[in-house]
Amino acid sequence: MTSTNMHLPVFIAIFTTIFIVLIPSSLSQNLTTPVPPNEACSITTNPAFCRSILPRQGRWDLYHYGRFLLFRSVLQSRTFTFLIDQALKFSATTLSGQAVGALEDCLLLSQLNSNFLDFSYTSLNDTGNTNLPDDETDELHTLLSAIVTNQQTCYDGLDQASLLPFLRSRREVYDPLVNGSELYRSSLDLFAHSWPGGATGSGAIG
Repeated sequence: MTSTNMHLPVFIAIFTTIFIVLIPSSLSQNLTTPVPPNEACSITTNPAFCRSILPRQGRWDLYHYGRFLLFRSVLQSRTFTFLIDQALKFSATTLSGQAVGALEDCLLLSQLNSNFLDFSYTSLNDTGNTNLPDDETDELHTLLSAIVTNQQTCYDGLDQASLLPFLRSRREVYDPLVNGSELYRSSLDLFAHSWPGGATGSGAIG
């Protein structure tokens, strides 16, 4: 693992801590009832995974849990994009043309996901409240659904190119692939439940 890769968990931990510190100052402005993490996660398709991501201390309302999962999704997507790019740079010469093509498709999809997530997180953070216009709610739901689909498409492409065994031996790439899928679904589930007009996410990939 490169020195840059080794610093990624530290980067995520620092920004997660900053997010947790900043959120409580706005809780008093939200009229919804704070709930424990296990209750918030019960509406997702994978409550156990959701609980592993949310901070265990404190009680937030669903809107803040949703924003937190989106924040983590932004970091996860950026990390995965970086790792796929590194895999292409350092492993392309040892892989088949189909495998390289699958990685290139994944890189493009992950870059799209990062752009979608940046926009979605910024949109929700800029509202300052729980209300969104119907057209904006529909747009964000469409983007979050597309992110889940893109990640599944990436996974399926890698599977068809017989790359999954190779990636399982490189956990620094495989784990963000699978965990990213679960994280994006959990974000979609909480958004769909908290902001009107959405539908819940799909099932987990293997």
